[in-house]
Amino acid sequence: MAKISGYLFVMIYTLHLFVTNAQANEFQYAVAMSKLIVHKERYLNKRIRVSGYYIGSHYPYLYLSKDHAEIRDLMSGIAVIDHEIGPHALSVSPCQKQYIVISGEFRKGEHGGYGLYNVNKATTAQSVVYCWETPKD
Repeated sequence: MAKISGYLFVMIYTLHLFVTNAQANEFQYAVAMSKLIVHKERYLNKRIRVSGYYIGSHYPYLYLSKDHAEIRDLMSGIAVIDHEIGPHALSVSPCQKQYIVISGEFRKGEHGGYGLYNVNKATTAQSVVYCWETPKD
């Protein structure tokens, strides 16, 4: 039952992102994680906003659900990387081990994997508390 409620939460929240595109300048596409995993090519080199379960300890990763994160199912998620501030910048944030909404540039990495680069904002999905945001000049 928890598995279904996790999936349901992610899907409802993703739908919410499509409907309330109040901060359009931060991203080009609000996309469901499941759609991003299946159709990576459609979103390459685009600024996207996506929600998922975030684990940022050793290797920051955004998973489709908490269940996928617990078994480290890398095929069901994307890496979270930002070279400007270091690859583990979100790892010390309040975003650890919870559902978040994050925006950045979706790219193919130098080793062939896909990830979210140049992250500019991450918020908790439940309360829209900012976990991390790119400093403004």
